[in-house]
Amino acid sequence: MPPGVHGPIVVSTLKGKAINRLYMPYGVGSNGIIQINDLTKVLPPPYGTGQYADPSKPTDPELLQSQIGVIYMPGVEGGHSSMPYYGIPLKQYANFTDNNVRDILAVASEETDNRCTGSPHLLYLLDITAKAGQSGNTSAEQHPWPISTITVNDFSARPNFCSRGTRFGVHSMAENFDEPAYGKLMTSAWFDAGIRVTDIRDPYHPKEVAHFIAPVNKFTQPSTAVINGVTYTSLDVSCDNTDVDNRGLLYCGDRVGGGLDIVRLTGDAAEIAGLHSDH
Repeated sequence: MPPGVHGPIVVSTLKGKAINRLYMPYGVGSNGIIQINDLTKVLPPPYGTGQYADPSKPTDPELLQSQIGVIYMPGVEGGHSSMPYYGIPLKQYANFTDNNVRDILAVASEETDNRCTGSPHLLYLLDITAKAGQSGNTSAEQHPWPISTITVNDFSARPNFCSRGTRFGVHSMAENFDEPAYGKLMTSAWFDAGIRVTDIRDPYHPKEVAHFIAPVNKFTQPSTAVINGVTYTSLDVSCDNTDVDNRGLLYCGDRVGGGLDIVRLTGDAAEIAGLHSDH
């Protein structure tokens, strides 16, 4: 069984539209489960319609009353963070009369070991489109389905990320529904691989368009790992959580003491976000 819920996202309304969803990732770094819930059925009266004999001690059937859809991840992958992106228009399917606008849920499994002593942990995009097809089939929200994977190549850096000292893998995504590039760009934190920015306008073929890796500085704390009885200690950065503000500035805090980095998009990434060079 997974150890518990980590990184749930609640969406009541968005841009004046009622969403009423609760996304629940379980497992952190293994045995992941992703659950989609109807928020109105989670909350008891007067806030919702959930029925509980004792709200402080809900039973399993009572907890399942709000479940809309669920997906079980492979054992080596966990549900650490989740972030939905609604209403992505798929230009390549514009001539289709149905399902050419999709709702996507990003799900991250957390890397928990230094120097890659465990399994790779990746970032997934799931189709969770709530609208059922015209043929009357059930919606993708009832059966969330992985449509693509986002990775960073260990050997895309020199020296490679695994050898640098801290963790290498995904941790979390930015969680601002009002930032300029919402639904176009996704910003995620990858520990010693820094901030990564991915173009998700075609969620079936996501493409990295920007990244930033902070330098080690005088405040960086040593990171240690024991591998095959040998202790390795090194200085390395560890971008833990990232966010994007309403101006489009990107933030990442270093979990090993390096501080907070604030950066802005440039080039193609800024163009996609609709940000001018003097923004």
